[in-house]
Amino acid sequence: MPVIPPPAGALPLDTADTVLNFARARINDAITGISGNLLSDSQPYTFVLLNAAFRHLQEDLANAGNPAFINEAVILNLPVVALTDPSVQVWMSCQYFFDGSSYYNDPLAPLLPFDCILPLRLWERQSNTQQVFSEMQPVNDGLPDNVKTNYLGLWDWRQNAIYMPGALIQKDLRVRYASYLPDIASDGTALVPIIRCADALANYVAAEFCMSRGAPDAAAQAGSFLTMGQQSMKRMTNRDARREQRGNHRRRGYSNGRHGGWGIQ
Repeated sequence: MPVIPPPAGALPLDTADTVLNFARARINDAITGISGNLLSDSQPYTFVLLNAAFRHLQEDLANAGNPAFINEAVILNLPVVALTDPSVQVWMSCQYFFDGSSYYNDPLAPLLPFDCILPLRLWERQSNTQQVFSEMQPVNDGLPDNVKTNYLGLWDWRQNAIYMPGALIQKDLRVRYASYLPDIASDGTALVPIIRCADALANYVAAEFCMSRGAPDAAAQAGSFLTMGQQSMKRMTNRDARREQRGNHRRRGYSNGRHGGWGIQ
């Protein structure tokens, strides 16, 4: 049977003003109205503090293993390595692909996704095929000088780019990576793209606000709000923990060729 779409406004996402209203109430800035005064939408620093708190919450959620910050992409048609010298390496960032001799940054260039913070796992296959992807292995202490083949095989992450030996044929990559969410727009109606996060995020905002005031007890107040925010954040991570308990999820060791960045395995 067809899936009935949810009614308008039924998305389980909080708005920026929902978060800020919670924060205003907690810092006693809603006495004359919920729109506040010191933390009103019209203050030039309000959305700056909101986004500082949002980035902090993202870091904590990601380090706790929240799956909202894992993403995947397939990157097609990596150019053939320009030189067969074993010491030559190719690399790919969010801005350029380097084939050992030339830089690519045109609209069709193979680039990392703009939201990639850290690659977690990589797979490769020959371009223009429907072959199964084969997993590549991360290295610990730099890429070795190997004779060029039809396989990339190894990868290294440094200087915000993936370095590889280069292959003699075009390759496709499948990349599993840690990502980030864009900042919240400076608009009270903007949606916060983390489900049901208003309680936690409001405490992070309150902590940022208290630290900005410079009062003698600001650090203590900020610490209290941050502690409450982190406790709420941990309750959010329990959602995924319950999901994982429904199956057999076993961690693979680093020696098995898998990175575990940002608290994500």
